[in-house]
Amino acid sequence: MPAGVVLAIVGGLTVTRATSRLRRAGAFDGIFWSSFRHFSGYRMRALRPLGVLALGLILLALGLLAFYYGLSAFYAGHLGHIRPG
Repeated sequence: MPAGVVLAIVGGLTVTRATSRLRRAGAFDGIFWSSFRHFSGYRMRALRPLGVLALGLILLALGLLAFYYGLSAFYAGHLGHIRPG
């Protein structure tokens, strides 16, 4: 369970940093995309944080899943399996 929390924190920080770098590069503006074909070399370098953003989202999802399954295993061990009905 602590590994899930650590993964979620690292994923969240990675997403935050990549989003701020993309915002600084102007990737969320229409002007960025309208001038993409004229300055494609520079624009491709500016889009490198997209890979970091994808990695951060994957880490965040894995961390939250690990936390959920760890927490449900903890409560199943202490309370027993809850059966509906």
